[in-house]
Formats: sequence, structure tokens, C-alpha cells
Amino acid sequence: MKKIMMSLLLGVMLIGQLSVAHGLGVEENPFLQTSNEKIVKVNLDETTLIVFLIDTSRTMRGNGIQTTIDESRTIIEPTKDRGVIQEKLTTLTCQGKSDLTAGLKTVGKLVESKQFTKTNLIIISDNAPTSGETLQKGTYKRKDIYSYKFANAADDFAKVLKSARVSIRTLAFMDHVANTTKDFTQRFFENIQNASFVDISQGIDFLFEYIEPNQTLLSGQFDYGVTVEDRKGKRDASTQFYYTDDYFKQSSYITQRQGLSYNSSLATMSLNLELSAWGSPTQANYLFKSNNVKDLLNKLDFKEFEANDDFKFKPTKDSIGAVLANKKLKVDQEDYTLLALAIRGGGYESEWASNVTLGTSGQHQGFDKASQDVLTFLDSYVIKHKIQGKIKLWLTGYSRAAATANLVAGSLNNGRKNATSNTQSCEYVCFLF
Repeated sequence: MKKIMMSLLLGVMLIGQLSVAHGLGVEENPFLQTSNEKIVKVNLDETTLIVFLIDTSRTMRGNGIQTTIDESRTIIEPTKDRGVIQEKLTTLTCQGKSDLTAGLKTVGKLVESKQFTKTNLIIISDNAPTSGETLQKGTYKRKDIYSYKFANAADDFAKVLKSARVSIRTLAFMDHVANTTKDFTQRFFENIQNASFVDISQGIDFLFEYIEPNQTLLSGQFDYGVTVEDRKGKRDASTQFYYTDDYFKQSSYITQRQGLSYNSSLATMSLNLELSAWGSPTQANYLFKSNNVKDLLNKLDFKEFEANDDFKFKPTKDSIGAVLANKKLKVDQEDYTLLALAIRGGGYESEWASNVTLGTSGQHQGFDKASQDVLTFLDSYVIKHKIQGKIKLWLTGYSRAAATANLVAGSLNNGRKNATSNTQSCEYVCFLF
């Protein structure tokens, strides 16, 4: 049973989701760069605890929090009623100073109860602590900031939580912070976290997904083909992924025939796979341009990775990069081979030119040629690795690669003879972006 608890502390609101959270990651949508929208994805199961520690001091006004918090108390007992929580949220306003240490210590008491196998803590704030317990000697000194003693106390107890294997993520409205203290504030929140720090000045959304008790969830970081620059220099962007083989246990044909809604988590993972298949902008050698997708598929336990020849050389107007890997699945006691086929939809340089190779009749000439090249690659891969029996094909593409993948899926669905035709059966799961 999923339960939710909410507590109020001195200048801090604590929302804990009991017996539900498995993991949490922050993803920046690469297609929404102009608005810098961020999504915090929370995967839920029955064994762990997730806590939201939200600053309600006066500097947080304007962030949708409305009532006065002047003492530490529990205002909602464990519940699965979302309406109760929403009602309480609307009664909150922002006032006073920020006592982060009090909130952290309440989290500590929940951890000490040992009711949960894992604890995820998400801190949402716009300022380092300005009240509460103090600590003279610690990470910070008077030269860092006038309120360094409060920061030391919070930093010290955060270390206690981290030693108890609490995963801490800090989300900060950095646009609220004065320029004179911005560097310190970011340093403070980067120091107390052990999972991630994110500037959420442009907003934040939370996506909750319930994970079945027997479901094995893989999660971690992967790189994709967008260049970012930080203090360490230029690198490929990175974000979080969540994957389980259970995404493929439902027959794609049953989903289609019964009009079932598509799996949004599989759609997100498909986008992750596609992004990783973009040519890496930081790899000069074309033999290594596919390293990001190779690394991601390896983390998902896929084997026998291959990139086609067009991925290994400088792209031309007629080339099409694609990768394949496979893994074994068991669905309802039957053996399947899951083929992951990702088509390069970014970092493809001159390949964009085929977008305007329309032809005079039939299918778009540029996309059609690309789809035939991908089908040939699929045929050769199945034959080379002697893949037999039942197959599930996971196919994804973006932009030009989406058009190509659409033609590939359409050709297979229309009965094109290929190497997979000699297997017992082949299901297709195709996501286009």
C-alpha cells in the first residue's frame, strides 16, 4: 500500500512519501532548452521512503506555497489520499527564516525508525540556512558568509544522513539568490547532496511511476550527443535513465488491438536510447561516435553491440547511422530475443541533405533509401548472430531518423521478407520523436 506523510518544521515543509519511492533522477528535456523545463522522475515501490524537504521561508514567496509555519508538527498522518495532501499544500504561506537543520533531523528520525530499506531526500530551497542550530567549526568560515554557523550545522547533519546511506538531491531556485551570495549558495547545496544538484529557476515537474514489487529496475546516468560546458570544460550532456525488461512483457499486438494506452515509461526510455545514439560531438574519431549508445546498452545488459558502417565514417548526404544489440527475455515462460535498433537522429552532419531528396514518385527518396539501408543492416545482424526463435524489435528514431524508422516499421509490418521472417515470430515496438 502506498502511503504519504507530510510534516511541518520551523520554516521548512517536509513531505514524505512512505513505502513508495525506489529511485529519483533529474532529466533536462533537450527539446525544451528555451524554457529549461526539468522533470524529476520518482519511481515508486513498496520498500523505500521518499522525503520532500521544502523551504517555506519568506524568500520562497511566489513559488506556489501559501500559510505560516512557526513550529515543528505533523499535520498529515500516513495516507494514500492525494486530495488530503493537495488541500494542505494550499494552506501554506512563506514566512520567517530557513532552518534546514531542523528538517534534516526530522528526516534522521525517520531513518532511525528502520522501517524502510532506502531513503531518498529531495531538498527544495532558494537559500542556505539562516536560523536554527549553529556550529562554529566546520566546512565554512566567516569569510564565506555571515550565516556560516547555520550552514555548518546543516552540512554536518547532512553528512550523518549520507553516512546512513540517505540519497540527497538538492533543487534550488538560484534566480532568487542575491548575486553577492549566489556562489556560496550553490557551493552549499552542491556540498550537502550526494546524488545531484539542479538549478530549477525555470520551474520543476514531478513524475511518479509505481514499480511493481517483483520488477527489476535499472537506473543510472547516460551521455547523449549535446555539448555542455562546465568548470571541467566541454563534454557530452548526461541525464538519468530508468529501464526494466518488464516494459516488453506486454504484447505490442494486444496493446494495439485492445486500444490500450502506450507505456509512457517505455516512451521515455526510448527517447533516452535515441538521444544516446546521436553522434557524440566530443569524439573526433568516427569509430567512437557511437560510444554513448554502446555504453547505455551495456548498462541495460544488452550484448553483441554493433554500429553499421555509416556510423564509423564521416557522414554523407546518403548515409544513415544505426546501431543494434540484443538480450534474452523470458515472457510467460517463453524465450524471446529483444533487439534494440536505434537510428542516429542527431550529430549526423551532412546526412540532413537527404531531407530534400524527394524523388519524383512513391516514398520520399532520401528517407526510403535510408530505411532500406537500415533493413539490410538488420538482416545482416540477425544472420551473423544466428538469432532464432521469437523476437521483439525495439526501434526508435528522431527527426530524419524518425522518418526512417517509420518506414522501417511500416515495411516490416507490411510483410517485407527479411532475416526475421525466418524466425517463429517478430513483434515491433517503435517510438518516433
